[in-house]
Amino acid sequence: MEKTDEEYEYDNEQINIMFPNAEFSVAIDIEDMEQLITDKQELFIKRTYDCYCYSYDNIKKKADYFYIRGENLTYRYVIEQLIKQRLQIHCEHRFLEGFDKTTDSVCQFELCLGS
Repeated sequence: MEKTDEEYEYDNEQINIMFPNAEFSVAIDIEDMEQLITDKQELFIKRTYDCYCYSYDNIKKKADYFYIRGENLTYRYVIEQLIKQRLQIHCEHRFLEGFDKTTDSVCQFELCLGS
């Protein structure tokens, strides 16, 4: 069932209250916040810089990695840990839409970012 504009705005306000110190915008449904990203107790989040926002830089910027450990690695918990580890997104793709599991690792995910 599709949300009304009022429901969508309310959910966005709740997300902003939930993550007041985020230096990025969370664009994940509030209903998914308690969903597990993985059943493992640790994961790595990879942040790459290969979007066009960084094309002005002639030097290829290396990826950043964030290590997160916990009993229940839910969206909410992982986002809270990324904020504590000072994840900053300063480009047009500042909307965190999810986490994509990499194919070459059982515990590595990449940020899924949008504009």
